[in-house]
Amino acid sequence: MQRKDVSERRCNERVLLSVPQELNVDVEKAKNVYLVGLSVRGAEIACLEEPRWDGTIQFYLQLPEGIHTLSITSEVVWQRKERAWHAGLRFVSLSEMDKQILEAYVDYLKRENVLLEARKTINMHLGTFIRNFERLFELKDLWGGISKIPDPEPRPKYLH
Repeated sequence: MQRKDVSERRCNERVLLSVPQELNVDVEKAKNVYLVGLSVRGAEIACLEEPRWDGTIQFYLQLPEGIHTLSITSEVVWQRKERAWHAGLRFVSLSEMDKQILEAYVDYLKRENVLLEARKTINMHLGTFIRNFERLFELKDLWGGISKIPDPEPRPKYLH
């Protein structure tokens, strides 16, 4: 199955998972299947072995902390081989309640990704701050203490 034109691909933003989630899929169609991206209307999955699916896939999406398991029927829209086999899925039958749960889960994943990026940025700046602080101590040891570092400008002396 070849990938369709980009304009026909996605209706909603896909959220990439920071850690791929293993999916429980029909064993005869594929083994070792991982969810790598999710949107309200579809998903991207990766499979380590060449998949044997015809057009539809039934899989079970386990939400965090065992809150709920969504049973999702989807159709394969595209597939390609990279390091692993990837496939794009479009959800074909979700109840209204499952749609609302899925929307909430996608929002949760978006917030998690934002927090992950914020943590990376903070850790990067914190690392720079610590390195600069360590350099200051190296200078202190080089000059025998902070008080012995010469001032760039002489200070005026006052008579009292």
